[in-house]
Amino acid sequence: MTASPARPAVLATATGTTPLTVRGHPGHAVEWSDDAGGPELSLVWQESAEQWFELRASPRVPVDRLAGFAKSLVPVPVTAPAPFTFALVPDGYTIDNVSPAAVTFCPADVAFDQSFVGKITVMLGVTGEQSPGRRVDVAGHPGTLTDPAGGYLALQVDLGDGRLLVVQSAVRVPLPEPDLIRFAAGITVNPTATPGQG
Repeated sequence: MTASPARPAVLATATGTTPLTVRGHPGHAVEWSDDAGGPELSLVWQESAEQWFELRASPRVPVDRLAGFAKSLVPVPVTAPAPFTFALVPDGYTIDNVSPAAVTFCPADVAFDQSFVGKITVMLGVTGEQSPGRRVDVAGHPGTLTDPAGGYLALQVDLGDGRLLVVQSAVRVPLPEPDLIRFAAGITVNPTATPGQG
């Protein structure tokens, strides 16, 4: 289940759509293909001017099961604390996803979704996962700036306690190195943050 203020990207890449009503609102059953070309199905609807939802299941289930699940949803405020506090944020970016280990920042030209692709992601990891790269100083902590590869650039900061702060820039126009370092230097890891895996 994904909630966002913008029309879900899956509507633009759909191989077929069927109009239907979801929770009393206009919606669509959306057919699309996964990375391996397999057929997938999403239920997409708009509950208000600023609130779109996409619901999918893996493995794929029939649309009536998705609709039944959507019908049973009730609004509940999210109370999970943010893993990081930011002194600075990149201009023109919106917070997209928040989990106990990561926060993604989405530029205006990238659709909101669950991925890290095309976004700036701040993650908490462990020092055993550190990649080789060029050494930089980040507010007195040793940092490593990896060479751009696979479409992204990463700055890894050793926090000195077995944890690693990672700022991954997978945007089309990466942040300039000084801005990436300033951004990382202004990040505080909150006590509730937990290192992710991989």
